[in-house]
Amino acid sequence: MDEVAPLVEQYSGSLVAIQAPEGLKARAQELSDLLEAGGVRTILIGDPCFGSCTLADSDASDLGAAALIHLGHAPIPGTPTDVPVHYIEFREEPPIDHLLVELNEILVSPVGLATTVQHIDLLGRLKTHLEEFGHTVLVGEKSGRVAYDGQVLGCDLSAVHGIEDQVASFLFLGTGRFHPLGIALATGRPVITLDPYMGEIGSLDNEQLLRQRYGAIGRAMDAKRVGIIVAPKGGQRRMALALALRKEFQDAGRIPVMISTEFVSPDHLLAYRLDALVITSCPRIAFDDYQRFEMPVLTAAEARMLLKGADELMNGNYVVDEFEMD
Repeated sequence: MDEVAPLVEQYSGSLVAIQAPEGLKARAQELSDLLEAGGVRTILIGDPCFGSCTLADSDASDLGAAALIHLGHAPIPGTPTDVPVHYIEFREEPPIDHLLVELNEILVSPVGLATTVQHIDLLGRLKTHLEEFGHTVLVGEKSGRVAYDGQVLGCDLSAVHGIEDQVASFLFLGTGRFHPLGIALATGRPVITLDPYMGEIGSLDNEQLLRQRYGAIGRAMDAKRVGIIVAPKGGQRRMALALALRKEFQDAGRIPVMISTEFVSPDHLLAYRLDALVITSCPRIAFDDYQRFEMPVLTAAEARMLLKGADELMNGNYVVDEFEMD
């Protein structure tokens, strides 16, 4: 790792915390060994890590660490931290050239490109290849919580919003359904997915997800006790939003129960006897983990649709929850 030498020079004799997502924890151990060999004392953060929105900077500070090294993610611009944070991003460029002919046949131009941080370096090459096939290709400029042009987060789709009126479709480069589903729901444009690891091309029909999300809102219509989840981590903490929702639920004659928790688990919430749950932290919980809960789980934007009543559900104006930090 090229970053090791300057870190050794800066922190020799000091304690440094290292944080990584599950897939990079072996690399975190390698980094720890290199730093220890250079005279830096290290401590590995063992808790799950889902992105730079869940920085362990406060944990590092509480442990007496001089700094936090965060592996695998890009910084969220403007995020204050309790200790200096050094980001070590990882880039992955699996081969995609063999998929370009098939892509060319199904893409609708103009097409917008989007990806997550680990594939950012592939985006320029993909754009060039598609343009050689005759496509008009756009990449949205960075803004909000993202660090690179074309980068999307589950809670920030500003890079696609900047070009959505100029494209007929989007191509998402990466794995999983969370990010491309967010693009489809937020823009109303068809989304083609390119999984560079599996070598698979797919397309998204967001109607099934919309039916599921409207169903969750409908199930929560009669909820009396509503849990409002607030994250203690700075990158996911939206306290002002949670307090606003608390008042809105009170004004609607419901009982809001504000709960601060880093990890949202059905077992941990059972004792509160809740009828519905509103997530003001990561919207992925409502999209990906809702089946774990017996109660309906809503995003903050869906909670406001709920409070507007059945008429809001009938107008079909679904809003994706995106972050505006306090």
